[in-house]
Amino acid sequence: RPLLCRWLTIWLRTRKAFKVDSTSSQDAAHLLGNREASVDTCTSKEGRKLIMLGREWLFSMLPHCLKKVNRVQYGVMNDADADRLKRQGAPVSSTRMQLAVPFVGKDRPSATSEFSHPEVLIGLTILAYAHTGLRPNDVRQTVYKMREHMNRETIGNFRHRPSWRLFQRWLNASQVWLRKAGLSGPAAAALHL
Repeated sequence: RPLLCRWLTIWLRTRKAFKVDSTSSQDAAHLLGNREASVDTCTSKEGRKLIMLGREWLFSMLPHCLKKVNRVQYGVMNDADADRLKRQGAPVSSTRMQLAVPFVGKDRPSATSEFSHPEVLIGLTILAYAHTGLRPNDVRQTVYKMREHMNRETIGNFRHRPSWRLFQRWLNASQVWLRKAGLSGPAAAALHL
């Protein structure tokens, strides 16, 4: 937990949660790691909210999420899961396909249950994608959304638009990863958004 407190301190400093130069790193870590410590004297109103959220994540949400087993107690449904549920007559909304859902057993998503706590839902969704990766349709939808966003940007030539530059960074990073992993295959073609 001390390492997570230090990381959270760094993030809180980028959000200017602490009053200028009033809190040392050690004091900030103490504020985060001690549920009883007062945050009134060294933070702004927004900073107090962020610290309280950070404490909640460190002491409650994160341990709860990390205790769960992906594809046994939670997970993101794949196409086979959705087809199986549709054959059983269960509704499969696009939301259920994108967010983590409770599982009733190994590779068996619940037919209709969903996580009710938003922070737990976000945490488990992030963990599920970290474990299973993005599905081909997720990547396709992301690229389409990025293209729509780029078309709304008005910065002249498309090569100067932030969306196009972000996509190029993704392509370059994927090529580096493939080389490091020793995987070969066709180079990703430049996608003209």
